[in-house]
Amino acid sequence: MSGLLLTLDDVHESDLRRDARVLAQLAKTPVGTRVRRIGTALGLSDRTVARSLGRLAADGLVLLGTENGPLPQRSCRLAD
Repeated sequence: MSGLLLTLDDVHESDLRRDARVLAQLAKTPVGTRVRRIGTALGLSDRTVARSLGRLAADGLVLLGTENGPLPQRSCRLAD
């Protein structure tokens, strides 16, 4: 059981580090950017960036655009 908990803890820490990288990249463009641009800059997939942005939005740090286009074209920006 402790091995499973350590693995889950490692995954959580990895997610937090990735979220911090996504947030730092987003901070470089205060007017906002697209999911794909963040992924390209960090070498991450659109889906991975979207998961990070979802967590950051739930924490109130990021605002996601309301457009209904494909995921890579969705916009995001830092919350005020």
